[in-house]
Amino acid sequence: MALEDLAPLDLSVSASPFSSVVRVAIGLRWTRDPFDRLIAAQAVADGVPLLTADRRIRAHLDLAVWD
Repeated sequence: MALEDLAPLDLSVSASPFSSVVRVAIGLRWTRDPFDRLIAAQAVADGVPLLTADRRIRAHLDLAVWD
């Protein structure tokens, strides 16, 4: 996959300050994995869906989808 393959998804860079993402991540108690916390927290902070195949994230985060 090349970067240009993602163009139809209309992606953008998050405007949420990293400090806000970290504050949300600290409150996520369903995982101890710091990267899962940050990935999930970014979606929460931005209020956007998170496309992930990770079953644990999908089980605990309403914004997570895999369809």
